[in-house]
Amino acid sequence: MNRLLNNINSLVKEFSNISKDRKEQLIILAEKIKLFKEANDTLNLVFVCTHNSRRSQLAEIWLSAACEFNNISYIKTHSAGTEVSNFNIRMVKALSRFGFELTIKEDKSNTVYEWHKPDFLNAKDNSKLFYSKTIDHPSLQLDKLICIMVCSHADENCPVITQSILRYPLRYEDPKKYDDTEKESFAYDSKVMEIGREMLLLAKYLTK
Repeated sequence: MNRLLNNINSLVKEFSNISKDRKEQLIILAEKIKLFKEANDTLNLVFVCTHNSRRSQLAEIWLSAACEFNNISYIKTHSAGTEVSNFNIRMVKALSRFGFELTIKEDKSNTVYEWHKPDFLNAKDNSKLFYSKTIDHPSLQLDKLICIMVCSHADENCPVITQSILRYPLRYEDPKKYDDTEKESFAYDSKVMEIGREMLLLAKYLTK
């Protein structure tokens, strides 16, 4: 079996590991998203973190995969930061270990990675690009953005996003604090599974 598919199926069986409070947060978010769906053919969700290097990128790729896994076609996922940095190589490697096929599309200071989507997702697009960007990037000049704030710093310091129809906090601890320690790989692998679990559950709530 495809490694990514096998690991996704394993995470689906671990929804009980998500706390009751966190499930309630995800249910509220799902209900808000579904309310906006009634008035829009496509909804653009952007995950916002300070540097758009770890958690926001991870949430973007995971919700994209989770929606396609659950045949949800009306959601497009994005990510952004309050500053530009780079899609952190530690997170790229953790995603690769989990089964996501990521290759370098453009090798530069702000590296552009391409995710090659597996056949089992039956995605409309065969690939998706990932790189660090700010919320005012041209690709995000879209009407009616749903902004999901995945870190407290971004939530507190991100300027008003005029095209936002919803700003919702869904915070995650930053694995950065384990960089260059013996716990680094474990911390990043755990974050891939934690956010993956929650985005898969969010997608499940969106189908109800």
